[in-house]
Amino acid sequence: MFTDEDKKLIRRLYLWPKLGSYFLLAIFPTLAAWVILIMIDDIALESRGAYEAGLFALLPIVIVYLVISMVLLVRSRHLAGSEEWARVERAALVSPVDASTPGELHAALGLAATGRVAEAVGERQGDKNLEGLGETAQAAAGALGILGVWLLARRLHEAARHIAEGHHLPMPGLAPRRLAVFLAPVVVLAIVFAPRFASSAAAMSQAQQAASDTLAAVEAAFEEGGCGYVSVDDPSEGYQSYGYRAYGYTLDIGDPGTSSLCVSTDEDGVVETLDFHTDFDLSLIPEENLARAERDFELLSGMVSGLDVPVVANGLLAAEPTFPEEFVERFCAGSYYDDLIVRYETADGLRVTVSYETDPEDEYDEYSSSYVYLTFSAE
Repeated sequence: MFTDEDKKLIRRLYLWPKLGSYFLLAIFPTLAAWVILIMIDDIALESRGAYEAGLFALLPIVIVYLVISMVLLVRSRHLAGSEEWARVERAALVSPVDASTPGELHAALGLAATGRVAEAVGERQGDKNLEGLGETAQAAAGALGILGVWLLARRLHEAARHIAEGHHLPMPGLAPRRLAVFLAPVVVLAIVFAPRFASSAAAMSQAQQAASDTLAAVEAAFEEGGCGYVSVDDPSEGYQSYGYRAYGYTLDIGDPGTSSLCVSTDEDGVVETLDFHTDFDLSLIPEENLARAERDFELLSGMVSGLDVPVVANGLLAAEPTFPEEFVERFCAGSYYDDLIVRYETADGLRVTVSYETDPEDEYDEYSSSYVYLTFSAE
């Protein structure tokens, strides 16, 4: 009944429309996979810098899939309208397949044009609502267009399937082809990102080890220096791209009159800042509070000044934690209830901030506190 050429035509119209819709729809899970891989790179592995190969890997995949999809769908429609296919339909005694453009595609084109006009008018008039309406219309047109393409592909495929089933003709399997079309771009993206993930994981491990070495040295210095309480981040428990902290307290934490030093490092364990802190006793005169703070700060500074650890700037660990004359003069001449900040640079380029923080006198109560920070950094 059917010639070998007729059977080839039936197989083509059975397969091509489905493959065309698969290639089109596969773009969306591919986009989702790409976003997930980017998130893993940025959030889970906290990779440094942009991975250009990963950022641009998606574009050629999308272009290739769109081209293949359009070629298959156009060829399918051309085949369905050809004289050769009409001969197959006559031999099979079936009605001619409707290969006309679906109404959804016409509606999508009109909606897209309306959206572009609305967006252009909104931009010209500065009407954000009209711009948003135009963008929404274009997005809806895209979804409607995809639906129209899918309906056309389904219509062509069903025509071939009906003939094949009615005459017991074996057809190619769709499931393995569908799986291959949907998985291939995900596999390609995974291959592109694999070297990045491997290098980022190795860099993270090295950074954690370097940070652990620095923090262990600071922790030992605090403990040997006689700190009443020591608290140190553990890089092995979790990588932190923003860095790590080690705290040493002259007395037990929470004790009145205790002072502390926070040694901050970056993710590689390079010391970036020193933050000295102490609370002031408002029953003492300003000079007494300043003198006690400098003694405690000097004690804490001496614990870490000789450490052999990486630092962001030479002289950071050896910085002398004394209050500048400007701060001393203004603090002693002022009030315990007025905030005060003084900033300056040392001779070797360190930036220093002295910050006294308190509450206004009319708001000061048993829950209020007055304290000072002395911070050394290279930036």
